[in-house]
Amino acid sequence: MGLVPEEPGLADVIAEQGELLSRLRAVVEAKDAENQVLRAELDAARERERRLELRLAELERIHRWFPLWFPVDLRKGQ
Repeated sequence: MGLVPEEPGLADVIAEQGELLSRLRAVVEAKDAENQVLRAELDAARERERRLELRLAELERIHRWFPLWFPVDLRKGQ
């Protein structure tokens, strides 16, 4: 009566489900950790892109004032 199952096979099923649940939790935790790493990498890539855009804008401003120093169109790469 109570918390102990009546059938011997049922205890095995419950134990197996507990093991599966533990494995599933481990997989979810691993995926969460992987997502955190990927989000950090994405943030870093976005920051690099933002800085490159700022550098390009600065070069374009310089090019407007001193076009002979930069005979290349910076946007076209020619």
